Amino acid sequence: MRNTGYFLSIFLCIAVLVMAMAGRPIYASSVDDLYILEWDGLNEPLFYSNFVKKNGRAPNFTIFRDEDEALDFVLKNPNKYGVANICSYNIDNWLKAGVLKPWNVKKLENWQQIFREFQAQQSQAGDGNVYMVPHYFSYALSVYKAGLNKKYLQNLQSFIDPALRGQVGIIADGYYTPISLALLAVGVKDVSKLTDDQWAQAKEFLKKLKNNGAVIATNPSEMADIIVDKNLKLVWAFPDTAIKASSLGYDMKFSFNNSEGVSSYVCGHFLLKNDKVSEDLVYDYVNAANHQSVSSYMVNYWGWGHSNKVGMSKISKFDLLEYGLDDYDNRIRNSLFQKPVTKEWLTKFQDAYKDFIK
Repeated sequence: MRNTGYFLSIFLCIAVLVMAMAGRPIYASSVDDLYILEWDGLNEPLFYSNFVKKNGRAPNFTIFRDEDEALDFVLKNPNKYGVANICSYNIDNWLKAGVLKPWNVKKLENWQQIFREFQAQQSQAGDGNVYMVPHYFSYALSVYKAGLNKKYLQNLQSFIDPALRGQVGIIADGYYTPISLALLAVGVKDVSKLTDDQWAQAKEFLKKLKNNGAVIATNPSEMADIIVDKNLKLVWAFPDTAIKASSLGYDMKFSFNNSEGVSSYVCGHFLLKNDKVSEDLVYDYVNAANHQSVSSYMVNYWGWGHSNKVGMSKISKFDLLEYGLDDYDNRIRNSLFQKPVTKEWLTKFQDAYKDFIK
């Protein structure tokens, strides 16, 4: 028995040395170990088909309601998740929580194909690290039932119009979506210039919206179902909400043309601290998600813009125009862009969001 143990120990030592020399962790890691935190819908296989081709199957997904819940999942389950798909304004919040590490750009196969404007959306600390690999961009805007009187599309005050009581809705997938509606409604286009007086008006708007019977959903699929079930006429949501509701036989459209405008955002993948999962698999997933082959599916079936400029360049101008992606840089400049705010404003936004959804 001693000899067996001796030879076994020698074998294990050699194995450890070989794995260490290869620069790999000493634990076994397979696709079974890779857990991804994603928004509802982004777990669809066509968003990462190259990963499946390379690794034989899809990774595991956890779908979160909002970004606070996603961070809570990470904090309560250390070393479970490898990647989270979160929006750019939350980079510093997650950094402060101590759960992020920077990406190695040399391992990002499509990094040079990502729009430079979105590459720049990183930590406000300006430490030069890449914490988010941009994945998609889109808008929060008015989604309405076809045939709705055009007067309700002229401005965002329609959301609190008593004539539409119980017929309006809003997606609350994080504090910024409802807050963006309220800020736009009171004339704010740049959150960095927000005043206390404007914020007081915005909070009053949220209060009126809630009192007007606004129906709350946590994602576009849920909102599409609610639109059909409750015959909603006007919702603050994303382009894919209209696509999903229309697929259910309820003709919905979206508009960029109200007097106050729309809100825009960029979201992407965060690399989470994890000692148990192979980083090769993590990079496989993110490289697949940002491959140019994903662009057409993302635009034509979801109405979002893909971060890969090569893939986006192959999409027809007609399709880009339909979803407001044709002149995206100009549209984003003239929208309320969801960017980081100071700690003081963040606390106010989060408190107002919690009051609104409870």
